[in-house]
Amino acid sequence: HASRQLMRGFQPLALAALLAVACADSALDEAPALNLTEVARRKAALAHLAAQPLPGAHAAHAPLLVDSVCRGDHLIIPGGLSNQVMLLVKLVEVCCRQTAHQAALVLAPRLASGIGHLKRDGLYLGAVLDMDAFRGAVWSVTGNCTVVEEPVLRAWRRAGAVDVSAAAMLKARVPKLSHTVSPLLRAVYGGLRLAPALNRTLAACRAELAAAAGPSLAAVHMRVERDWYPTYCGRREAREQVRACFRPREIAQAVLATPELEGLGAVALLYATGNLAPEFRGAEEGPLRVWPHEVRAVAVADLACFAAARSYTESTALSFALATSAPSFVGTMKSTMTNMAVLHRQMHGLGRSFLYDCSAAGYARCVAAPPYRSFEETAAACHPRRAPGGGVSAMFGRLATRIRHALGLA
Repeated sequence: HASRQLMRGFQPLALAALLAVACADSALDEAPALNLTEVARRKAALAHLAAQPLPGAHAAHAPLLVDSVCRGDHLIIPGGLSNQVMLLVKLVEVCCRQTAHQAALVLAPRLASGIGHLKRDGLYLGAVLDMDAFRGAVWSVTGNCTVVEEPVLRAWRRAGAVDVSAAAMLKARVPKLSHTVSPLLRAVYGGLRLAPALNRTLAACRAELAAAAGPSLAAVHMRVERDWYPTYCGRREAREQVRACFRPREIAQAVLATPELEGLGAVALLYATGNLAPEFRGAEEGPLRVWPHEVRAVAVADLACFAAARSYTESTALSFALATSAPSFVGTMKSTMTNMAVLHRQMHGLGRSFLYDCSAAGYARCVAAPPYRSFEETAAACHPRRAPGGGVSAMFGRLATRIRHALGLA
């Protein structure tokens, strides 16, 4: 009886809500639509603008009337660089779906500059990535959107290139991270280039690495940092029942046992030297100490050229570029950076890529994996190694080892 009374109380509210929705739909139906010729003109102008980071040439023409400006609900995108790019692409997809028949600008949030710097330090996207390439990739897929940073938009407005006075101001929620490789994500990662200043640093890094390691080189992404090992990877092992935690010696053994890498002369190790898990610092099993004498090991973050990178995120961008350009690359299927590096290498035919967490039975299929539709699909094809002890006991064993190290008992 009480529930029936409660429902009667809600009936007028529900009727009012239905009427409001019907009126809103009617108002939308009656709103004057943009002339198709005008829509085409605005999109053509937006395409021209998307290709011009500096608005000087555009200012001589009538300003582009922008229909909508879309921003995310995060001023700064957290996480590592690969996750940041994936989240930004998801935001662009949401904004461009909302504005499919309009000329739309998507305001790029800033990128967190490193671990623990989510609020106070934000990098503009153009400080890390080439905005011309990024905008071109977005335009090639959406056909109606371009991505712009707030300082650039202000410059465009001052130069008379755009008019946003009548634009709808939209706010989109930054979606959760997804491992699906959408057409836009594929286009962005396929065309990914570093910002001009970082690209000059990259050239110096390549020359320094070639002098230190020689031509017979494999880049190896070692996920042995403290934000991964042992707690995060241990949780993944417990949840997924597959190996996610690998010690440096295990990674080296897997790389050296890869038949296609026989005769390897040097490895460029990709890991954050300042964020290394405590049990691997100065130990016999440190990442640089687990390789045989005939294989030269170089930590790329220790190269002199990395001093020019002013943040953790810029260092990650340099590491990513070195991973994509090395003759061979080895990584872990559980890392978004590995997956994006492999995708970029596949799209550009940049050499062989391998995963050190595959089982022997699935290794050949891993190496010859087709272009990704999702990370999970590729991982399933690779037959990942099973987690020891069901995952949970292994996680607690690694935590106990870390505690012993901290107390000086190991």
